[in-house]
Amino acid sequence: VTHELTRKNVAYKFNEDLVPIARVVMDPSALFVLASDSIKSFKHLLEIAKNGERPINCAGTAYWGSDFVHLKQVETYTGSSFNYIPFDGVSEVRNVLLGKHVRVVSGGLSNFQSLIRAGKVRPLVVASEERSAVFPNVPTYKELGYPLVTGSNRGFAFPKGTPQSCVSLLSKTIMQVLEDPYFLQEAEKMGLKEFIAPLNSADFKNLLLELNDVVGELVNRLAAKENEEEKTKY
Repeated sequence: VTHELTRKNVAYKFNEDLVPIARVVMDPSALFVLASDSIKSFKHLLEIAKNGERPINCAGTAYWGSDFVHLKQVETYTGSSFNYIPFDGVSEVRNVLLGKHVRVVSGGLSNFQSLIRAGKVRPLVVASEERSAVFPNVPTYKELGYPLVTGSNRGFAFPKGTPQSCVSLLSKTIMQVLEDPYFLQEAEKMGLKEFIAPLNSADFKNLLLELNDVVGELVNRLAAKENEEEKTKY
């Protein structure tokens, strides 16, 4: 829903062309390092990021996706700086971390849980409201003093103009499915149960509008910073 703010020639506008139906999943963003890395905490990472001779390389998916926005919010809240390296997909991001081509990764917690369980990757901090039930030893940004809650919100939407009766019916149906014991049992088998985060049509829309505001502010702030840096060159 933020593409119109960060990409050219987007054929739609979120608030004009789409009607949110329901949110299904909220996959919180996190920062990961190899389990063998000497970085043992988020505080330690910030010390290295702020005192190192050059920025730490951090991989994630495409520019202005949730991974990029997460890292830029980290930089904003902490005054740190990283060198973001974007990749086309999560599998590539995992591979560059495992291959020691980057030291840090910004990504969704669900995408790295198998590597965490295998003892290959370690999350330093997670951008959720509360600690993960599956990985309870990982602190949240909030408990470390940073009001950062972010991640990938995944759900359904209709084109604008869809009859309200259809919107209401599908929203209600999805909400019922997300509470169904069999559905939750299957989600747990897939390691997804803790990421199920139902929101109805109205609440999902309000959340996405808030996200648009957050990303819009971030776009403007980075543009202003880039302009200032250009001025200092001359």
